[in-house]
Amino acid sequence: MKVDLMNGFKSAFLDTAPFIYLIEGHLQFAPVVKDILIYCQNHAVVVTTSVLTGLEFKTKPLRANRLDVLSAFDELISVSHINVVSITAEIIHEALILQTQLLSLRAMDSMQLGAAVVHQCDVFITNDKRLASITKPQIITLDQWK
Repeated sequence: MKVDLMNGFKSAFLDTAPFIYLIEGHLQFAPVVKDILIYCQNHAVVVTTSVLTGLEFKTKPLRANRLDVLSAFDELISVSHINVVSITAEIIHEALILQTQLLSLRAMDSMQLGAAVVHQCDVFITNDKRLASITKPQIITLDQWK
């Protein structure tokens, strides 16, 4: 793990993909996400995500009646002490600003990023390389940790 990426940071926003990789046991990225969460816990980095993460994560398992996967997500949020924030008008405003700056930004991504900005997260951890041009918060992709 490249811990220098997180040096000095006190807060991180976790996008949906890291949750999917960890809970589904992705061979390449599950260990990376686990290391990130351990690092955050050991270094008092506050981890935040939004209610949209639950929406994105839970849709597919719910359709497949995979209650075990839904429970695993809820348990991970609970035991990892991850802050789950609601989407507010202030977040929507930040999302709108981001969408005007980056035309290819999807609404869901802009709201996740808006939540990270409003909640003053230092870094945004994702696996979406399309977000690399965003400068605030700093984007860290999972493959940067390999």
